[in-house]
Amino acid sequence: MVSVQGTRSQSHSRYSRLRTGLRLIPLLCAAWAGNAAAIDLIYQGPPGGSGLAGAVPGAAGGNGLTAPPAQQTAFSVDFTNSLTVTGGRGGDGGNGAAGNASVMGGNAGLGGDGAATLADMSTTLSAGPAVLTVVGTGGRGGNAGLPGAGAGAGAPPGGLGAVGGKGGAAVANATVSTAGSAGVQAAATATGGEGGLGSAGFASGDGGAATSNTRAGGSGSAPMLLASSATGGAGGAATYEGAHAGAGGAASATNGLSGTGSGVLDLTMVTTATGGRGGDANLDFTAVPHGYGGDGGAASVSHSAAYAGDFLNLSQTATGGAGGGTSFGLGGRGGDAASTISLSSGTAWLVDVAGSAIGGQGGSSAGNPFDPGTEAGTPGSGGNANSQLWLSASPGSWNAQITGTSTAIAGKPGDGLFAQSGGTADAVSTVYGGGRVTSVADATGQYGAGGGGYGNAQAIAGSNYIAVARANAAGGGAFYTSGAGASATAVASASYYASADAVANSGSGRVGAMEAAWASAQAIVTRIAGDPSPAVPGQPSEARAHALASAMGSTVEARSTYTDYGRGAAVTTRAGNGQPTALYIPEAGTAANVGGAAYAPWAPQDEVRSAVYSYASALPTAASVAPLIASSAEVAAAFANADTLAAGTMAAAFFPMTASAELSLPFASGEHLLLGLVRPFFSPGFDSGFSLSVANGGVSLYSGSFTTLAEAAAVFNGHVLDLGVINANTLNLLLTFTLDSGIYGFSYLVGQGGAPTAVPEPGSWMLLMLGLALLAWRAGAFKGARLGPARRLGGV
Repeated sequence: MVSVQGTRSQSHSRYSRLRTGLRLIPLLCAAWAGNAAAIDLIYQGPPGGSGLAGAVPGAAGGNGLTAPPAQQTAFSVDFTNSLTVTGGRGGDGGNGAAGNASVMGGNAGLGGDGAATLADMSTTLSAGPAVLTVVGTGGRGGNAGLPGAGAGAGAPPGGLGAVGGKGGAAVANATVSTAGSAGVQAAATATGGEGGLGSAGFASGDGGAATSNTRAGGSGSAPMLLASSATGGAGGAATYEGAHAGAGGAASATNGLSGTGSGVLDLTMVTTATGGRGGDANLDFTAVPHGYGGDGGAASVSHSAAYAGDFLNLSQTATGGAGGGTSFGLGGRGGDAASTISLSSGTAWLVDVAGSAIGGQGGSSAGNPFDPGTEAGTPGSGGNANSQLWLSASPGSWNAQITGTSTAIAGKPGDGLFAQSGGTADAVSTVYGGGRVTSVADATGQYGAGGGGYGNAQAIAGSNYIAVARANAAGGGAFYTSGAGASATAVASASYYASADAVANSGSGRVGAMEAAWASAQAIVTRIAGDPSPAVPGQPSEARAHALASAMGSTVEARSTYTDYGRGAAVTTRAGNGQPTALYIPEAGTAANVGGAAYAPWAPQDEVRSAVYSYASALPTAASVAPLIASSAEVAAAFANADTLAAGTMAAAFFPMTASAELSLPFASGEHLLLGLVRPFFSPGFDSGFSLSVANGGVSLYSGSFTTLAEAAAVFNGHVLDLGVINANTLNLLLTFTLDSGIYGFSYLVGQGGAPTAVPEPGSWMLLMLGLALLAWRAGAFKGARLGPARRLGGV
């Protein structure tokens, strides 16, 4: 172990560091000679000198001196290394001398700043395992001196106070490079110094900033663990009435490999940054009732480009510092938090990357509605949270698992009767790769009595096989105002299966009032001729999207697109509300496939929501459409000698909703285009208002509006529309269903063949029996009005 204790002047500190370096020379030489010994270096910086007290009546106290910088940089080739550097404390300010009958009391001396600290160590090894630990701690700020007192009544007043010293900033850097089979554990930890106390109403010192950085480069096959942690220094407390407590220090941490060419097979990285806590102003309820709590420090974490041969596990968290509390003054604001990840994981086939940002909580304040002052006790606002993730992977294995998660949680306001607004939250996750790619974004705005914080989440996933995107956003509630809104966007694109799910929940506000939410989901599958189709039990090839917004007056939209260039067919289904819903929570769902099973007819579920769905299959399997064709004698006769080109289902409930299906299909020119409409669902005894239109290439083929169940039954209850002869080899069909009121759903079949022949009408007695049976069945089935998710026919 090498230990250095600095206790003298700055020049002596330089001499101490030189002496330390000379002591390390034999160790380094021994290491290069092959007899490596562990290096354990401890350096304690000297403190700053304290200011002298005033010597004569009315003389000011001397200022405390800033502690000299504490810096150590070392290089080693040893297997185990540690470097600990602690900055010296700032000097305390001197006290002012008391005044007399003709001289005012002396002013207090300033507190000296704590020492800035740099701890920097690197090591290079050809074998291992290696352990590297670097710790840097900033010096504490000195306290201000006390002002000199006045001589009493009729004499000049006492002197002025002074501000406390700032905490010293701390930097810790750990750098390691290995080769061969050398495993590595490297960690850098930085902690800012605490702020000193102010005196007689003057502000206390801010906490010192903290910065940590861990870097590694290597091509070995052994696991590598990298950790980086930074904590901002706490602000000094306010100890006088009306004084400001110090703000917490900012914290910043980075971590990663030194280059994308590194060939580490198994890499784990953990990064944390926590902003310093703002100083409190309520340590003495009687003496400091109206002190100001210090703001919490901001926190940020980041990762740059990284590469892993097989496995990559990365997690990072930024937490804003808490604001300082007070009794009846202003609480400190919570610190903001930001997490940023931008990296490439190369050919790693098992990747799990997660970034989180958590806003700091505001400082508390008891509140006092009878206080004549302007503050009357106000808690601090919560900090904002922002988490951004971008991940790119290029594994060649279909079994690869690539997951990216971005989480943002806003800070709460401080406790108290007049709580301020909650923080806002933004989370973005963008993940591209091969195999199964999952991208998740979660954003939670925070509750605040004066106003909730908005929540915004965006998830994007792209893969050459399976892509799953999930975005969840929540707005914060409020007491005095409406709850904050939220927006969620999910986009998934793949070559086999894509699923996008967007959910936006507004916060509940005064008397349940909520701001509108917005949710959008889009799923895209693109098949190229020759693309492999690995079997996935229970997971057919399709595009599926779902959007839900919890607040009335919200907007949702879902879109699913499936394109198969090998089959020459494409499907796009859309569902959403054309205008914000006024009375119901809106929900939309879509699904699409080419060459797969047709989707089952819609059936309601238990929950009451204003919902709309559109599912469609182009060139569906014969077995899956057989039940739909057989459900009606008229349809069965028309499709007996026809080719079924597509099948789908549309449904909506309660509020103006629109569902559509765009179908690009190969067609035998000169054949009749047939549209079979079967298995309608409705609420018996309640009419629905809706319309259906069909167009091909922009040319209208059919348009109908319906206001009664009787009108609808004449078209949708097992009937076939002959849309005429199509003299083209490709269909560009658009079906649009718009519900204005009520509940209605149906399935449809698209076919090509000859003109349908008339089917004899059944006897009136049979019609009566069938009608009664149908009404009885539907009365039993309709126990709710939530539209169910897409299900495939044929047991899939």
